[in-house]
Amino acid sequence: MSNGDTSDPHTLWWCSCTDGTTLAQVLKRPQVGLRRPDRWDAATVGYASLAALFTPLSAPAAVAVLLPGVLVVVLRAMRPVGDLPRDAQPYRAAAQWLVLAVVGALWWLVAFLWGNDPEHPTLSLLLDPVLETYPGRLLGYTIWLGAGRWLVTR
Repeated sequence: MSNGDTSDPHTLWWCSCTDGTTLAQVLKRPQVGLRRPDRWDAATVGYASLAALFTPLSAPAAVAVLLPGVLVVVLRAMRPVGDLPRDAQPYRAAAQWLVLAVVGALWWLVAFLWGNDPEHPTLSLLLDPVLETYPGRLLGYTIWLGAGRWLVTR
C-alpha cells in the first residue's frame, strides 16, 4: 500500500511512515517521559499552595514540611512488605542509598564546619532570596513533594 492510498481506513496517507507504520500504531505505543497529571498531582499542588502561605522558618512552616514526610512513613509502615522479584538486587540498591546518605552527610558536615557566609554560601543561603517570595516557596514545596512522591513510588 502506498502512502497515497486512502482505501484502508486505518491508514491515513498524510501520517503514514515509510516503513508502513500507521497513526493508530504510533498512538498505541507506550509513551516515554511525561505522564498525565492525576489526583495526587493536584493534591501536591494544593498542599504546596497552602504550605507556601506560612512564613519561612516558623513553627507552622516546620509542621508543613514534616507532616507529609511523617504521613508517608506511617502509611508505608502499615503496608505489608511483599517478596522481592527474583531479579531484584537489594544489595546494589542499598549501596546506592548508602553512597547518597554519606555524600549528603559529608556535604552537611563541610557546610557546618565551613560556615554560612557570602564567600562560601550553603544551599539554604543561595535559596533564601527565592524562598522569600510566595511563588518561590510554592515552587520549592511542589518540587520537594514531587521528589518525595517519586522516591516512595519506586
